[in-house]
Amino acid sequence: MERYLGAFEHWFWLWDQLHPLQFAIVAKLQGQFSPNQLAIALRQVQHHHPLLQVCIVTDEIGRPKFVEIDGEIPVQWVSRIDDQH
Repeated sequence: MERYLGAFEHWFWLWDQLHPLQFAIVAKLQGQFSPNQLAIALRQVQHHHPLLQVCIVTDEIGRPKFVEIDGEIPVQWVSRIDDQH
């Protein structure tokens, strides 16, 4: 997938240049599974959703476009210490 941003997407991209928004998703998971099993599940989700497989880059004249990447969704595994952690 490679395409230039639509008008609304471009507006959000411009806004992000002035007011960057970084976020993280936190999940509480129950059951028995390994970090590797979680990574496999996220790769499957990423495979089924095209926008999780792209990043935005600018071309030679500065126009932003979506470009497909081969990266994985980064995961940081943190074990809970207690119920308040």
